Amino acid sequence: MTETVANSLYERGFAFLPKHAAEIDASVAIRQIGSVIKLAGFDTLQTLSPKLQNEATPNTYSGNFGLDDFPFHSDLAHWARPPRYLALRCINGGIATYTQLIDSSNIVDLIGEVELRRTLVMPRRPQSGRKQLLRLLERFDGAFWAFRWDPLFLSATEECAEVLKQVALCIAGLNPHRCLLSESGDTLVVDNWRMLHGRSRVADSDVNRVIVRAYLEDIR
Repeated sequence: MTETVANSLYERGFAFLPKHAAEIDASVAIRQIGSVIKLAGFDTLQTLSPKLQNEATPNTYSGNFGLDDFPFHSDLAHWARPPRYLALRCINGGIATYTQLIDSSNIVDLIGEVELRRTLVMPRRPQSGRKQLLRLLERFDGAFWAFRWDPLFLSATEECAEVLKQVALCIAGLNPHRCLLSESGDTLVVDNWRMLHGRSRVADSDVNRVIVRAYLEDIR
């Protein structure tokens, strides 16, 4: 199974496992795929469910967008080193609410590697008491280029604002892949250094949708 996941991640940037080990606990099922990491300030497994804007914490996506579309982003893009992979596992599915995916390699092709490597962004809030400048495109451990993008938690430096506008236009012009987590155990594994993702608007039928998320360091 993990060989298939690794191949799919390499070829497409994501892997979908329908009804993966649906009969066992989510934490065990996800650990069959890769090494789960515990990040400071986060539970090992985080429960994601739709929330109205006024019911959610202000500095979250739900607190800013409620049940509407979430913008495309990479998770923890404002960290110096974002987690490599994330896994989303269906606990209670939806029939019309999608996880949408865009391959950042298309953005690199359109704008250019050199230009994106020169582009600096900064977290909207200080990390460890300071705002560290971060490259939009950089390499970690000799791996695939890591593309960071988050219109909510990252802001442009004055010199690089125009490039970020170009990136936003590229994203708006790309056709995303849409993945439906509808059955218990459905699991989506995403290369967070390569893919941008975002939840579609929550359909009226899916207000009880429940997904758990975990971050992975590698694939077993």
